Amino acid sequence: MLFGKRKIKLKGQNMYIRIIILLGFSLLYANDFNKSHVSNFDQNKYTVININNWSYWISNEGVYRSNPHNSNNSAIFPQKTAGVLYCDGFFWAGFINSTHIPENLRSGGSYYRSGTQMGWITRAGNQTDPPEALPGNDPQARFYRVRGDLFTLQQHEIVEDAATYFNVDISEVTEDQVTKLKKMYHNDWLEWPAEFGAPYYDRNRNGKWDPDYDEPGIAGADQTIWYVVNDLDTSKCDSLFGSMPIGFELQVTIWAYKYKANLLGNSIFKRYRLINKSIKTIDSMYIGQFADIEIGHPGNEFSGCDSILNMGYIYNEDKIEEDFSTLNIIPPPAVGYILLQGPMVESHGKQANFDFKPKMNYTNLPMIAFWYKGTGMPYGDPELGHFDGTLQAYNLLRGYVPSDDIYNPWPYYHGSGDYAWTPTKFPVNGDPVTGIGDIDGEGNNVSAGSRRFVISSGPFTMAPGDTQDIALAIVGGLGPHDSSNVSSVARLQEYALLLHSLWQSFNDFEPPEGPVPGRENFNISEPIEYPVFMLGQNYPNPFNNETHIRFRLLGKLDVRLSIYNINGQLIKNIYRGSLEKDEYNFKWDGRDNNGKVVPSGIYFLHMQCGLNVQTKKIIMIK
Repeated sequence: MLFGKRKIKLKGQNMYIRIIILLGFSLLYANDFNKSHVSNFDQNKYTVININNWSYWISNEGVYRSNPHNSNNSAIFPQKTAGVLYCDGFFWAGFINSTHIPENLRSGGSYYRSGTQMGWITRAGNQTDPPEALPGNDPQARFYRVRGDLFTLQQHEIVEDAATYFNVDISEVTEDQVTKLKKMYHNDWLEWPAEFGAPYYDRNRNGKWDPDYDEPGIAGADQTIWYVVNDLDTSKCDSLFGSMPIGFELQVTIWAYKYKANLLGNSIFKRYRLINKSIKTIDSMYIGQFADIEIGHPGNEFSGCDSILNMGYIYNEDKIEEDFSTLNIIPPPAVGYILLQGPMVESHGKQANFDFKPKMNYTNLPMIAFWYKGTGMPYGDPELGHFDGTLQAYNLLRGYVPSDDIYNPWPYYHGSGDYAWTPTKFPVNGDPVTGIGDIDGEGNNVSAGSRRFVISSGPFTMAPGDTQDIALAIVGGLGPHDSSNVSSVARLQEYALLLHSLWQSFNDFEPPEGPVPGRENFNISEPIEYPVFMLGQNYPNPFNNETHIRFRLLGKLDVRLSIYNINGQLIKNIYRGSLEKDEYNFKWDGRDNNGKVVPSGIYFLHMQCGLNVQTKKIIMIK
């Protein structure tokens, strides 16, 4: 089984079986057919993960809220539909010595503002000199973005990538845009800063980075972004929560896989590597992942959390959201943030994960609290640009109302369910799918509106030179056609369970070895042969009684649409004939050309227009 075009071996079991179990019941169709407006942007300030069903934009300020094509949304899911995320960020707070008085609290990271600057710390602090960082205007202080399949890319893949990156219709992508994008990928590959911590595969096994032989990447990903920020800019750090810098370097790796209609197609992975390059020990420290999620039209969301799955999420109040009209009658998506690997602390006899390796006598901390803010709630966000914000952020991360009093913090209370009015660090932790427990919008909880949340973990200590790896997944869930709004939450719950299992399997990833395939024949500049049609994945898949087959023609074409079984035998002729340039939706009811229902199993959807052929796998379950 190929996983991101690289083999993964699992001890004692077949990886193919594992991935099928993990991915077999995904039900997403990615609509790639909508036409977008053209806009220009500075590629030095923005980058994007766009290899699967997400378009997730990042700005060089370290706050993920700057889509250069749409200032209101930093992420779109599924691609070519509508925004689901206004912004998110990662922040921390702790005491600089063992005396826990307010004056010793420090904070940093990003919230609605960034308290960091781009670039790594070039010299750690010592007893006489403070840490020093790469100047923010240094050309190395930037995003690095690579594709593992760069040298074997099919032309339609780079054209689709360019269409999203430059925000144009796929038929309007130019050769200059494709060449520019390939040059960017190639340049970032050659300049990959492995010596400063960027992950890579040591393909010649010599223990060092060789840009002419080795390969950038992580965990078999098909697209990887790496960048570094630090908290040494006093004015930036103060603008966040009014704190002085500590001397932290934060290395961020974001990656995704180019699957479309499965779990990995709906997921983005993030690893935060936090390094203490100061001479201070930070204790009683907490970290938090912040997200302001707006699913389509803002102001009609609910929030929830699951302390067992380490997940916070937001879903839409409505069964139908007009901003997702291209999805026909699919309910709007739900979006979740899942803590896959928390900070590591000592724990005798246990085993933690660190850098995809087990570490004995340690354990990874779980999500320990969930904070959320909704329209109409009496408390607000931590104050920006004032030290009170540091005190409030610290209480928030510990699972309390963000007040200024760290000695007597105010608890949250369940708003509905059997435990209403009892203190909790996990408000709205009921299950909206079953309607059991503390459900947002019910009882004393406020009605639907805007929502944002923080999932947090801690406490832990960071001595000088210590490193922590924190990993999360951002996941989109879509319920079945013509289902309730909470069906998307049910899909999120399924995905979260699978992702925790999948994350453990990353420990058994076997890095590739030998020359990178196709590198010797790589050609940056080559003529574009535009795809004459685009075949989407059938929906639902797997299916039981009926599945939809959608495709787009970029001109008038003779079309042959067929279903074949796993032995290559023709099962069903769906369509034969000429069609005009347009979008089309056909159905297959699981019957063959004789009207007989075919047995459960794997089938192949085959579309041919002249010499051009595309194929999709269909799974039928009875």
